[in-house]
Amino acid sequence: MAKKLIVNADDFGRSAGVNRGIIEAHRRGIVTSASLMVTMAAAEEAFALAEGCPDLGVGVHLVFTAGRPILPPERVATLVDEKGNFLARDLWLLRIGEVDLAQLKAELRAQIEYFVERRGRPTHLDCH
Repeated sequence: MAKKLIVNADDFGRSAGVNRGIIEAHRRGIVTSASLMVTMAAAEEAFALAEGCPDLGVGVHLVFTAGRPILPPERVATLVDEKGNFLARDLWLLRIGEVDLAQLKAELRAQIEYFVERRGRPTHLDCH
């Protein structure tokens, strides 16, 4: 059985610079997959760049502490601040007892569904 090393790049979609770095590393044969953050400002660019790299495995990087939710902020009110952005990690940890798990589940499902609509089945799911 042949062995395969998977080198996964995290945070695809976080910024244009991160996106460029991931694509360059893939083209150089270093990165074999990437985890795309659909909630971040450069996510649409990441989707477009991935189209030009058919051998790049792309999965969903589930996010609930950066960017804006896929669902309207009023549907995930316990996960967002007054501007509709996800709570920063430190604030999220302080409010963990107030988080509505049904809202969290709905948002994570929406992120996966959004990815599937844009690209099809993800190669993997991850988060941190």
